Amino acid sequence: MSTRIRVFMFFAIGHMALVALGMAHIGVLPTTTIPGKALRVYTGVSGADKGYGFFAPGVRHQERAVFLMTDAEGRQWEGDLGFGESAEANLRLGSTANVLREVDDETAFHFMRSMAAKMFQRHPTAQTIKVQVQAYGIKLPGTSNGVPAIDFPTMAEFRSGQQPEWIDLYSLTFQADEAGQTVAVLDNQGMLK
Repeated sequence: MSTRIRVFMFFAIGHMALVALGMAHIGVLPTTTIPGKALRVYTGVSGADKGYGFFAPGVRHQERAVFLMTDAEGRQWEGDLGFGESAEANLRLGSTANVLREVDDETAFHFMRSMAAKMFQRHPTAQTIKVQVQAYGIKLPGTSNGVPAIDFPTMAEFRSGQQPEWIDLYSLTFQADEAGQTVAVLDNQGMLK
């Protein structure tokens, strides 16, 4: 076996080991160390840190970001982040809203501001952009940090007529300044206490 194949096999086996550890929710290194941080970035980017809970009860609802643009005359239109150059890029773009639940409020705010800035670039006539994070499911009684609890209906609930739908979780409205920087937050629904 050539050295090239051995190196490839080493990395492939290492990646699969990280996937197995991710499925078991076992951390390899403390994330306070530089190697631990690097490993966390790698597993996050590659998807090796996910639990792969494809089957109930571990299936989580889908979330999405919806953008509502408003121009100077008050006209409104919706948009989304669009699609990437590959299936992998589309998967990442489609899961950006899911990440917002897993980070602290400050990081979520900067993430949403970055998405709004991208939409301001695409829609230069927009005066404000409302970033709405929605989840597909049914609303359950109660909240978690002001955000509605969401789940899929049980088969009995589904048969009785409860249908999943897109439910607003939280939103922020941004406005660009004269220099084109996305700075002002005009409203704050459901997050950033």
